[in-house]
Amino acid sequence: LEQYSGITESYSDLPVHKLIEQQIVRTPDAVALEAADEQLSYAELNTRANLLAHAIVDSGVMPGDAVAVCVGREVNMAIAALAAIKAGANYIPLDPEYPAERLRQMLADCSPKCLLSTAGISAELPQHDAEPILLDQFDFLTGNKNNLGLQLEQNAPLYTIYTSGSTGKPKGVTLPQATMSNLINWQSADLRLGKPARTLQFAPSSFDVNVQELFTTWASGGTLVLINADTRRDIPALAQFIAEQKIQRMYLPFAALRPLAEELASQTNLSLDLIDVITAGEQLQVTPALRELFTKLPECRLHNQYGPSETHVVTALTLDADPANWPALPSIGTAVANCKTYILDATLQPAPLGAAGELCLGGTQVALGYLGQPE
Repeated sequence: LEQYSGITESYSDLPVHKLIEQQIVRTPDAVALEAADEQLSYAELNTRANLLAHAIVDSGVMPGDAVAVCVGREVNMAIAALAAIKAGANYIPLDPEYPAERLRQMLADCSPKCLLSTAGISAELPQHDAEPILLDQFDFLTGNKNNLGLQLEQNAPLYTIYTSGSTGKPKGVTLPQATMSNLINWQSADLRLGKPARTLQFAPSSFDVNVQELFTTWASGGTLVLINADTRRDIPALAQFIAEQKIQRMYLPFAALRPLAEELASQTNLSLDLIDVITAGEQLQVTPALRELFTKLPECRLHNQYGPSETHVVTALTLDADPANWPALPSIGTAVANCKTYILDATLQPAPLGAAGELCLGGTQVALGYLGQPE
């Protein structure tokens, strides 16, 4: 990492749902969401999300209140996420594949006013006091289809993601509107990442990259392509899906990118449309298979993005030259716009160049704090 403060940019201070609604006005007929048996245009996505957002508000949810979403890998998962932020809620995704005890802890910790789920999943959830809305029984045809028109401050909570709990009890990290709107605007300014693309929805809902996949795709006019859980876990099937669905952009942790690169590099009969591969969550290693794959895809760029749950993306590095010259262990790059990175010594003073120290982060991407734990 270079000790570097990201460039200061004066971006729009619109909340995330407003950035997406602007795109909906621009491309109402473009495909926003695609699954095996369903395809929604931007206008259709907006209508369904608005109907659900009004129902969330009617259930008693006020701006800033917690709204939990516990849904499998389906169209309603994406609609629910958009509806929650349209309602001005603090969107809290709960992975239905989590153990019951972890879900119990999370529900008790966040105390959601409303819980969006399906009948089957809801029946298996631990006891909670949230108002339930069952998406597989919800009327997505009739009701108030208009945008809610909420004006939210940039420090209003947008979503809460729970940490893994590796250092103890999982903590809910609450990110403000400013974090995602800054990320959207920074990404939109990139000549490639800012363009609409067929984007694979790979990350589980419990991972903050899921929020990035959804909201940056819709803010740029792209198509979010969903995959089922079986395809996601089957590397050969995933490679085939990426080729057949003409995926152009995907966000993958290195643990998934490494075997996928080996599979894609070994396939000579697959035609790929990839133009951007973004990896995050763990250290990137440039393996022989990765070099071979990107040599076969000279127009495709590899992006190494970094940030803990407490900041989402805070630094980035783009590898777009000859893959033969890429370092085996690329750096995490430099700070994105409106962010600061510091390498500090034990006394919290800047460490000399080249010296080891602690990475400290500042600027727009920093979270509001841990939910219910101000200390």
